Amino acid sequence: MLLKLSNVPAPVLYRVNKYVNLVMYFLFRLAPQAYLSWCFLRRVEQRGLGAFLTINLCLLNVMILTYFSRLLRSDFFPHWRKRPGAGGEKKFLAE
Repeated sequence: MLLKLSNVPAPVLYRVNKYVNLVMYFLFRLAPQAYLSWCFLRRVEQRGLGAFLTINLCLLNVMILTYFSRLLRSDFFPHWRKRPGAGGEKKFLAE
């Protein structure tokens, strides 16, 4: 987002940055969350408050996947966005 806002004229830098961003998101958000979900669901019977913690973990999974879909839409599939004049609300940052 900072590269887009500063109008950096280096498209190679932007391409490298978006792939690095995708890899880092996978390594530090998706993979650890998947591991925690797998470990917790495997041992949910052994812990107290299992249902409460499972619900919170599922909500966190939904939030992380939502952010991942936003990352994919903004960097890799920009044509999937809604057009500002097509009945949607206008936002400060369109990209």
